[in-house]
Amino acid sequence: MEHGVVERLEKLERQNGKLRALVGVIVFALFVFTAIGLAPKKAVTAETAQDSITAHSIGIVDAAGTVRIAMAVDPDTGPVITLLTKKGVPAVSIGLVDKDGSSAINLSGHTDKSGLSLFTAADGTSGMIVDDKKGITRATVGVGPDGTPVVSLNDAADKATAAMAVAGETPRISLEDKAGNAKVIEPTK
Repeated sequence: MEHGVVERLEKLERQNGKLRALVGVIVFALFVFTAIGLAPKKAVTAETAQDSITAHSIGIVDAAGTVRIAMAVDPDTGPVITLLTKKGVPAVSIGLVDKDGSSAINLSGHTDKSGLSLFTAADGTSGMIVDDKKGITRATVGVGPDGTPVVSLNDAADKATAAMAVAGETPRISLEDKAGNAKVIEPTK
């Protein structure tokens, strides 16, 4: 049972990577729009303000012209909102990561690799993924659609080496060495 939850968590990690790639494309497009002069040049006043904006993407820039907030709708997954650092690095993104409505919040700080991701999936899986500064997943905490909680710790090669789960009423700890030999520990009855 814990193996299925880990597989679903790994699928969501891949979807999370797609969200990060989309954010990069949005930031680049908004940078290009700003660079070629499509960014607004005049201050908005009460008389010139609009009641609504309709666009495929929106970039909000700071005084230096750097995109700091990007909003777009990916045709494959849905809406994404990204907050960027002064250097244009995505620091926070919120969006849908799959057509089924699965969603994620990514906190990346200043690197766009390390960080924390919170996610929910349409099948009821939810969790948290923690990556190191190289972008390698080192810890995952999640709950599967059947309510099975799982904690997984990965080595520097992104291989799960320790996992804890509770299947039904039975807690289980699984440890794996570098050769792939696993030892499962369950309480004795």
